[in-house]
Amino acid sequence: MKIPKGGLPITTPFPISSHFEVAPPGGKVMAYMFPMDGDIDEGSVYIGELPPRGTSVVARIHTQDGLVSKTLLVEGNKISAPLGVSVKKMDRLEVIVEEGLRDVWVAFSWRPDVRDSIMKVLRQVKEIEDAGV
Repeated sequence: MKIPKGGLPITTPFPISSHFEVAPPGGKVMAYMFPMDGDIDEGSVYIGELPPRGTSVVARIHTQDGLVSKTLLVEGNKISAPLGVSVKKMDRLEVIVEEGLRDVWVAFSWRPDVRDSIMKVLRQVKEIEDAGV
């Protein structure tokens, strides 16, 4: 593996999550503002006490250009889905569920853009590879 002269910048996904014993009036169970540009890769929801008919979860992303909305239908207690949404600094994420749902867990994975994140330099990779580790 050839390492660029300055090393390789890497970023890891950043998890954001929330939990409510009981979803509040209005159903908002998460509110998050992104501090830098990046991409939301995946969203996951677990609902401990799901109604027999199932329910829906709405992820709203308030962007500089308008509103992006994704609806996930939950028929078992949990769902995980790729989202693939790019966000900019100060975009806002809200997650809305049916009010009164019990034991609601929500998690998203997002990756900050490399240019906006702290870069880690991998100068020793070549030495490690040469050592056979």
